[in-house]
Amino acid sequence: MAGFLGMRGTGDWATDQRPKNWREGILFLYPNGMAPLTAIMSKLKSEAVDDPNFYWWTKTLPTQRAAITGVYTDASLTTPYVSGGVAGTILYVKMTEDDVKQFRVGHQVLLRDASDYTVDVNAKVIARSVNGASSYIACKLLEADDNSTHSNNLSDADVASS
Repeated sequence: MAGFLGMRGTGDWATDQRPKNWREGILFLYPNGMAPLTAIMSKLKSEAVDDPNFYWWTKTLPTQRAAITGVYTDASLTTPYVSGGVAGTILYVKMTEDDVKQFRVGHQVLLRDASDYTVDVNAKVIARSVNGASSYIACKLLEADDNSTHSNNLSDADVASS
């Protein structure tokens, strides 16, 4: 995001000055940065607050997490994944219809075994099928399935989260 053209100032921070609110804090951290309107507002007159704590309120997206009921190498969900996935491999991750609806094409998803977090593998959702008990998301692996120090791999995956 570009700043406002033509804006110049001679102001500077005093030797022991500290930010007293979030707008001043953003200006202090990014004086020539990505929040020009916030920086301008920090130089405007402000009202005193009666609480020494300031908070930055943001609304986050809900956690998208689903239980995996199977990992397959084909869209018909007939050939279970065994091992050996490399970056670029497409896997079909079976889950409930309601869980599939949480994911969208383009989401990055973490496939993991809840009992062995070293199995974690990042993937990208490239398709999804909402089809009752045969619902799945198609994922393209972004890394090889070789993270686990144990004998576990994505065939043991039981959780998908975005």
